[in-house]
Amino acid sequence: MEETVENKLFAKIEQYIDDNYSEVLKTNETFEADLFAKIEQLSKDGFDIYPILEEMEYSANQEIEDWTFQYITENPTIVGYSILVSKVSFIVQLKTFQKVRDIAPYAHLFETVYSLQYSDHPYTAKMIELLTTSSFKEGGFPYIDFTAIDLDEKPVRFSEVIAGKYAVLHLWASWCSPCRKKGKELIPVYEEFREKGFVVVGVAREKSISTAEAAVKLDKYPWQILVELNDVEQIWDKYGIVNAGGSTFLIDEKGTIVAVNPTIDEIRDFLINNL
Repeated sequence: MEETVENKLFAKIEQYIDDNYSEVLKTNETFEADLFAKIEQLSKDGFDIYPILEEMEYSANQEIEDWTFQYITENPTIVGYSILVSKVSFIVQLKTFQKVRDIAPYAHLFETVYSLQYSDHPYTAKMIELLTTSSFKEGGFPYIDFTAIDLDEKPVRFSEVIAGKYAVLHLWASWCSPCRKKGKELIPVYEEFREKGFVVVGVAREKSISTAEAAVKLDKYPWQILVELNDVEQIWDKYGIVNAGGSTFLIDEKGTIVAVNPTIDEIRDFLINNL
């Protein structure tokens, strides 16, 4: 390794830790090993300590959350705004899980303080987008339109394909096995209701069209396939699933998302009752 100034600095830091904290670190490693051994023994004895530890972790995290919210409330600076955007983005991603802070206080803080103070800042546009996509977790919200290319590289407007129809937006990726499994399970439902006006639009999140083509050839999707190349349209971001392989959105004839990630049976039941 080249002996740069940065490397020398890191070497000095490592040496300092070895000289001053090596015994402490060894003790901590021993303590951690002993702790997990005791927890494992308690579990074997029939005492499940993990819910207690989980609750303790949640309480500690809640204290951090409370302090953070107090800080960004009392310090409406660009730093505070950066933290606010980060927290809302995190909540949007995890909102379907339990014990996640409600987004409402953050939305209220944005609307009454930050959006007024920083009306032209890029963070404001980002917050509006995040607060919009957060509603998708429960459904009952209009879909966001987009344009993506088909397998022939021609642009297609999503709204033009599903206008006035019951539809499923199937966001997937060639590398996402659960996404593709959901797509294949959807095929019989599509064939059953397509003559009644039901449509499916699949959008593959890919680095190249060829990977989408190969997956479609294997899975035999019979519907419109579009490709989101290198996140150009930010479709995953718009639908609040940035770090996911994909998701499924059931949309009614008025353009309202009525369910997010419904089961195949839920989709079929919905179509039976509405078509």
